[in-house]
Amino acid sequence: MADSAGGIVDPAALPLRDIHLPPPVSWWPPAPGWWLLLGLLLLLAVGVVWMARRRRRSRLRTEARQALKALRADWRRQSDALRLARELSLLLRRIGISLLGRNGFSGLTGREEIDALNRLVDDDHRLPPELGDWLRTAPYRPRAGEDAQRLEAWLDTVEHWIDALPKQSGGAS
Repeated sequence: MADSAGGIVDPAALPLRDIHLPPPVSWWPPAPGWWLLLGLLLLLAVGVVWMARRRRRSRLRTEARQALKALRADWRRQSDALRLARELSLLLRRIGISLLGRNGFSGLTGREEIDALNRLVDDDHRLPPELGDWLRTAPYRPRAGEDAQRLEAWLDTVEHWIDALPKQSGGAS
């Protein structure tokens, strides 16, 4: 290499700097596309949970309707008020535990149980408190003397109550 005067210049004597690479690319903050992907994944997770709860609630209502239909058919066939009380109580308790959780429902009986179940629906579809009294005392009553029309009316009321259950709500599983 030659200098301006035509002499040879030592390359080590030139005022050149070494090549400096840029700092490595940091992983934080992520690019906007990653934020979008994270948002979509969160939205998908919320949607899956929502659909699962909705499906579970729908399945609970369908199964409750089927159980009540079978209970009504059995009642009309056998006219056994004690068995009706036992099976209806079991059905209402299964629904209550499914929707309100074991801790919030399992210790309740009679009117307390009916009041807890009535908190799940609006005022137009409430179960009568007398139903709770009857369910609690039916095993101790004489078998004769049950009013079949009243029992049928209560079965209709329970059917309307099941239909009025909310499609979605918080509750324990």
